[in-house]
Order: sequence, then C-alpha cells, then structure tokens
Amino acid sequence: MSYYDPIVAEVRRTREKLLERYGGWEGYSKHLDEMRPYWEAQGWHYETEEEFAVRLARSEAAEKQESEECAARMAGCEAAAQAAE
Repeated sequence: MSYYDPIVAEVRRTREKLLERYGGWEGYSKHLDEMRPYWEAQGWHYETEEEFAVRLARSEAAEKQESEECAARMAGCEAAAQAAE
C-alpha cells in the first residue's frame, strides 16, 4: 500500500533542487554564508552552526534545571501529603 503525502513530496522536490543547485550541504552552507551580509543589512540574523549549538546547549540546560525543580516540588508535595496523613 502506498500513500501519497504532498508535504513529503514537496520536501523531496526541494531537496532535489538544492542538491542540483548547490551540490550538497557544503555548497548550500557556503551559499548561506554568502547571503549573510545581505540578511544582516536587512536587519535579519542568520544563526551560524556555532550559535545554534550554544543556543541548543542553553536550552537543554534550562530544560534540565526546570525538570529538576519540578521533581523537587513534587517530592515536597508528596512529603507534605504523607505528613498530613
């Protein structure tokens, strides 16, 4: 059984166009780097791989801290509930 998904088809067409035009990820990455001055002149910010890695690490650290704080609150609530019994 085959299912046609127009979104998947468009992603594949776009991928093929990018491969044809830029030859792969390195070529596309180079194109993005060449476009950076134009985007910055327009007030846009193009995030580099390094900036993305830093943002991702900060996000993961914040998520971990939030999870630990939530676990501590849950433990406190459970302790209070047991004390009330």
